[in-house]
Amino acid sequence: MYIDEDETGRQKKSDPKLEKAVDDLFDDMLAQGIEPTAVTYSILLKFYLPPPPIDLNPSKISKIILMMRYNNLEPNSFFFSNIFTAFLDRSQVDLALSFVAQMCGTLSLTDFLAKNRKTQIPKEFFNLLGHIYSRKGKLDEVKVVFDEMKKRGINGFLPRTCFSPVLTVDFRHRDGFVFVFSSSTCLL
Repeated sequence: MYIDEDETGRQKKSDPKLEKAVDDLFDDMLAQGIEPTAVTYSILLKFYLPPPPIDLNPSKISKIILMMRYNNLEPNSFFFSNIFTAFLDRSQVDLALSFVAQMCGTLSLTDFLAKNRKTQIPKEFFNLLGHIYSRKGKLDEVKVVFDEMKKRGINGFLPRTCFSPVLTVDFRHRDGFVFVFSSSTCLL
């Protein structure tokens, strides 16, 4: 039973009873003294990232991040990649950017990436970051992502299945670079 359906009958919002059951299960686990791990939170996160067109609940996602940090666990690049992909799949780039800010905390993107340079971060994570910034026309941040990829020996962006086919292309020149923006990806 879903509380809202679109004109085709597809689910738009998750079942509030199911959400409550998941929250209660997590609370019961904590009450029994079971310590959550990064995997526990990732599973909880996956529940709040249903496939499109179901609406996402950013406050629930933020709550999971706060709970992790309260328990001295930092969300990793895989955790944030799931969030970024979910918002990009729904063309909610502004919400994706808000979670980039949560990921970085008080650090700038450059400082965050430099601080985590010894951490193994998958190429797909950089793809998502580059895509988020390119969709918003934030050339300086796209350059930061490219520069960090070069420092790590990562070559270029990979196509992702969450990106739509190329529909439009826009060339922009800046600082000796030519950035190619499309509705689907950003390439150098």
